[in-house]
Amino acid sequence: MIFMALICLSANCQTEIKGVANYFVNDRIGTRPDVGTEILIHKISESDTLHDVIQKHVSNQVSYNASLEIAKFSRDKEFLEGVKLKQQNYKGTQILVDSYIDGINQSTETIKITVDGDGNYSADVPPGFYEVISISKNKMNRILNKKVKVEKNKPTIVDFDFGRI
Repeated sequence: MIFMALICLSANCQTEIKGVANYFVNDRIGTRPDVGTEILIHKISESDTLHDVIQKHVSNQVSYNASLEIAKFSRDKEFLEGVKLKQQNYKGTQILVDSYIDGINQSTETIKITVDGDGNYSADVPPGFYEVISISKNKMNRILNKKVKVEKNKPTIVDFDFGRI
C-alpha cells in the first residue's frame, strides 16, 4: 500500500489531457479539423478557476460581432454609438488577453502542442488544475479556453469548437 502511494507521488503518475479542435467553415462544408491550432496547457491553482480574462474577451467579441451584423441594417444613432463602445471593450480585453498569453508562453512549465491533421492533441500531465487554451489557426487566431481538474488515472477530454462567430 505504501509502495503504491510512492509511485503516484513520482513523475510517473501522469494523466492524459486530450481533445479535438474544430472550426466552422460554412453551411455547405460544415466543420473541419482545426489543423495547426496551438494548444497551451498550464497548471493553475484551484482559485484561478474563478478568474478568466479570456472568457470576458470572448463575450466582448461575440457581443461586438453580433452588433456589427445588426448595425448593417440600423440607422439608429444611439445603437451605432453603442457599437463603438462595444468595439472599445473588445479592443481593451484583446490587449489584456495578448499580455496574458505572452506570460503563459514565456513560462517554462507551459506545455505547447500543435493540433494534428485530424484535429487531435494530447499531453501527459500530473494530476491537478489546468487551463487549456486553444489559439485557432483557421479562425483568425481566435482564442478559447477551458479550466479543468485532472484526476489520477482518468483521462481528461477538452474539446474546442470554433463556431460561426
